[in-house]
Amino acid sequence: MNAAPDWLRSYLKIPYAEANCGRLVGRVLREQAGLEVPWLYNELDRVEDARWLEEGQPRTEAIVADELASGSWSKVETPERFDVALYSVDGGWHVGVVIDPAWGLITTKSHGSHPYRLRMWLWAQNLEGYYRYVSRARSS
Repeated sequence: MNAAPDWLRSYLKIPYAEANCGRLVGRVLREQAGLEVPWLYNELDRVEDARWLEEGQPRTEAIVADELASGSWSKVETPERFDVALYSVDGGWHVGVVIDPAWGLITTKSHGSHPYRLRMWLWAQNLEGYYRYVSRARSS
């Protein structure tokens, strides 16, 4: 990343327990792009809580599938700032937000929120796709 955007600093090193992947991406989209995407931080939070009770995985898949089928998201080949990267990890879904065409912001239980290379093999091998929220105009 040549020059990190100024806004990025306030989203680094947030513990996963404070902002899981859906909460982090939803917060960045809301605060920096002016996009309200409540399923990221509402529905996925409820699913994650249920997942610990071994009830959430089918619901997670259903929520993501329903949202992608809603027409609110467009799959894109070349990611841009504030697109969402969707990964299939350990039988579930994980999301990150694109900072620029080479870098994203993600959170993990072991490291909290941090920048990562979009094409790093660990993530690239699990990439389902990049998605752009299209139901509202961007206000970045």
